[in-house]
Amino acid sequence: MDEVNDRYVRLHGPDPPFVSYVEEKYFPSTHVQSLSPSTRKEYVNLWNRSLRKAMQDETLHSVRTSAVTNLLETIASERHITKTSSARMKSLLSGVYTFARNHGDFDGENPVIGVRLPHARESEETYAYNLEEELAMLAVLNLREKTAIAIASFAGLAKSEMQGLRWEDRQQQDFRIRRSVWSGIKKGTKTRYRKFPVPIIEPLAEILDEYWKASGQPSEGWLFPNERGKLPVDFNNLYRRNIMGRLQKASLEWHGWHAFRRGLASNLSELGVPDHVIQKILRHGDLGTTQRAYRKTRNKEVRKAMTKLSKKIGKATHGVKRLTRVTRDKQGTGSRGSP
Repeated sequence: MDEVNDRYVRLHGPDPPFVSYVEEKYFPSTHVQSLSPSTRKEYVNLWNRSLRKAMQDETLHSVRTSAVTNLLETIASERHITKTSSARMKSLLSGVYTFARNHGDFDGENPVIGVRLPHARESEETYAYNLEEELAMLAVLNLREKTAIAIASFAGLAKSEMQGLRWEDRQQQDFRIRRSVWSGIKKGTKTRYRKFPVPIIEPLAEILDEYWKASGQPSEGWLFPNERGKLPVDFNNLYRRNIMGRLQKASLEWHGWHAFRRGLASNLSELGVPDHVIQKILRHGDLGTTQRAYRKTRNKEVRKAMTKLSKKIGKATHGVKRLTRVTRDKQGTGSRGSP
């Protein structure tokens, strides 16, 4: 057996502990570092909170499909996580083996591919601001925060994109999205679609012009600098320090920065804008993403649609009754006139 094991090591290399492989080779890799900062942070959090301890005794070659299935079922049962979180844990573990296979550290079949996701609770429905809520916020905020909310509401930029905005990115009636900033880390755009120009509508242009003049009419620099001016402000801090109190005082609810992006999609849909146009405005590469996660059907739209259906049914029912009555009259006439 020593000879067999020595030969295996010479051919395949040593079998590293799973935890050290993930932390020392996979996470520092260019593949993981090229992911968006938000995705990278989420993977690290899932690893530290839920997976690291459970994988402590495993090696790269010892992991079995059944073990991963049981692990995800246990986590879902004990921590009441959502289906989405389970799917992301599976994606993380599967990505480790894809990486290992591509770098010659693992030659077998990916044991995570066949893992069955556990029964877990559905994710809560995400929120989308309506236009009335957005206008109410703009009315109670100072100019800088008002400008940030206006960009989120009327241009639909993501938080990381707004943090990365510079004055030179505004060109005529468009924003040119060249970068994103997440937790102080500057990166390029999330996808090539995110580089498409973002139209600046007139109400937003008026707020931007006012903010530009109040900022000293700069020709370059961060649109929302921090106190020192060399780096962009963190929008989470901007909310906590300058927005939260004013909204609470005005009895306005906060649902996060991304709710404005979903709000734009929903508001446009309510105005009758086709989904494929909304997709272009939000710069999604996939129409399904727009329809599934961003465009929300509101209660008043549901009621309006059901009212239309009710009227349609009423007309159809009236037509059927009328046709039935005419048919019966004809049959009755025919029977009376027959010999």
